[in-house]
Amino acid sequence: MRSIGLPELILIALALVFGYRLLRGSNIVATLALALLGGLLGALVGFLMRPSFPLVGQLDLDLVLSRGMNLKGIDVAMRSTAEQSCNYVLIGAIVGGSLFALVKMGRTTNQQPALTVPPPTGPAPSSGVSFCTNCGKQLDTEMRFCGACGIERK
Repeated sequence: MRSIGLPELILIALALVFGYRLLRGSNIVATLALALLGGLLGALVGFLMRPSFPLVGQLDLDLVLSRGMNLKGIDVAMRSTAEQSCNYVLIGAIVGGSLFALVKMGRTTNQQPALTVPPPTGPAPSSGVSFCTNCGKQLDTEMRFCGACGIERK
């Protein structure tokens, strides 16, 4: 297995910083971009963990992505390893993209504000309170006429 070098570490660090910035967004574009970023990171991990061929080691990226279709002669023996390596890359991309999208969707649904009922304002209703039958304004018990519309209390 090939060791992770400085270029891979830089790519992973940049992807994580970019991903953190996308996690803070709340629209569908941010979710899709984060899924794409997860797919790219997953493909990178799948490429780094690809199987190796005896005496040759891990195959180059062009052989992996072409699934070994451009191999000729005795090199055709490496085709199954190239196909397996391509499968590692594809599975890594699918898993990475799915996980990043699920994390983003989970964070979006957790950030929704809870519904709150505002506390009642004004005095608590008592048994002697009545309302105008015409306009609905609150009337005191000693009022004979509504102060808002002038209709006589019934």
